[in-house]
Amino acid sequence: MTVQKLTFENFPPTVKDAHYKRARPYPKTKPMIVHKTKTMFVTSARGHRDGLPPTKKTRPALHRRRYSIDAAVVAMGSGWSCPDEEDVSMPEAPADTYVPVDAPHYETDAPAQREQSLLLPDPTRHGFGHISEIPDDDETYLDLETASLTNQEYHFILDLESLESWFRDGILNTALAVLSREYACPSNGIEIANSMTSQILYMAGEFGEAAGLEEYKRQFESAMFIFLPINDGFASDGDASNIAGTHWSFIFINRYKGTAKYFDSMFLHSPSHCRVASVVVRGMELLLSERYHRTRALNCPEQNEHNMCKDDAGACGPFTVYMIEFWVEHIKWFKAYDRESEPDFELWSGFVETFEKSFNSLEVRKGIQGRIAKCKREMDSAKAIEEHDRRALEGEEVEVLEEAAVLEEADEEATEDTKPLLKADDAKDTDPPTATTPPAATNTPSEPTSLVRSDELEKATDAAAIQAGSSNETGSEDDDDSWVFWGAGSESDST
Repeated sequence: MTVQKLTFENFPPTVKDAHYKRARPYPKTKPMIVHKTKTMFVTSARGHRDGLPPTKKTRPALHRRRYSIDAAVVAMGSGWSCPDEEDVSMPEAPADTYVPVDAPHYETDAPAQREQSLLLPDPTRHGFGHISEIPDDDETYLDLETASLTNQEYHFILDLESLESWFRDGILNTALAVLSREYACPSNGIEIANSMTSQILYMAGEFGEAAGLEEYKRQFESAMFIFLPINDGFASDGDASNIAGTHWSFIFINRYKGTAKYFDSMFLHSPSHCRVASVVVRGMELLLSERYHRTRALNCPEQNEHNMCKDDAGACGPFTVYMIEFWVEHIKWFKAYDRESEPDFELWSGFVETFEKSFNSLEVRKGIQGRIAKCKREMDSAKAIEEHDRRALEGEEVEVLEEAAVLEEADEEATEDTKPLLKADDAKDTDPPTATTPPAATNTPSEPTSLVRSDELEKATDAAAIQAGSSNETGSEDDDDSWVFWGAGSESDST
């Protein structure tokens, strides 16, 4: 007679279930949830249905679940013994060690053992924020379509004194990408480029050729307002061993008016900086087959003199983000009343006095860091919800009905230091519009039939350049490209 070895794996399901019941603390509970770190130990038991509850309602409805949760926590630095590699953020560190327990069993039975515990549900689906400290390394913190930020760069955002106080490309691009996302810029006719796109436009303008840039043309051709971040390193020799670029500025293109305004918080009258900006605009002109009247911004503040934070060694990055958001808000202000084609978007004569009472580059840095973290929470939450529901509903023959509410942190109220400036030149004497206080009466602008083309501005632009030919702000004497010139801003700059 052949004797088959009796092992636990060979038991039929009914026998296994009876075996597990002897190992459960309560006979009607399902598998336990267990999680351990150096400062926390969580155990949880649920009744009725196994597995995770989904975040969505279903038809037919799933059984209600009863939870019993026990959490023990200790102060940082005085927790339980736990190897560093096991003490990571949830849910990547479930307690997967199952300890045999003393329980009665027959001679032919395998010793009773703990039933395998479940994973702790991922708490990031609630968007609560950072569960663990962000390491100071080069791993990716946030990856967006047009920008990427490392953990190290996330910490550099608040640096005021070292060389890292100057925003890296990753910081500025991520800040602008989050800004565009929050304000739904593309759907409002606004396009905010990243620094790489601006540099590609610089190369196009420098060599006078925009062939092969159809992808970038599609990015901008439907936008009526375009913001281009500018770095003085665009004009470097391309030697990767040299640190190129120490200053950020930006260009604001209004295609309704056919204008390109240059905003610079330190070098607004520097021929070399103006030339870099001009070459970028020339690249955009070649890309879209248009011509823009170039001017330097009137009444542009200075990043140090008009800054409430006097210890910021690299305030040009915060200034650029702050001013681009300022203009985005104003564009949306006018767009809400179908008036976005009307204003010239000039800074009024008293703007500097208003600006220096509001601009604090440290608070702007904190705001940028907070908004980037909020964006990461939202994206991580969406991914965690998708994965959570996939696991929770796997094998269930149900119809998903609707999303349940996702918990979110309440946004902090804006302080006086971080509130955006409120009024543009055409609206400086009026309060922001509300449902009961519309803007001043005006003829509703008709839908633009065409953009301002090269031939319509050619004469005006070149005439301005010739008239100011003797100015020391026109660039070098041997530079015969009239488009290099940035005219001094005036009330008549817009065509």
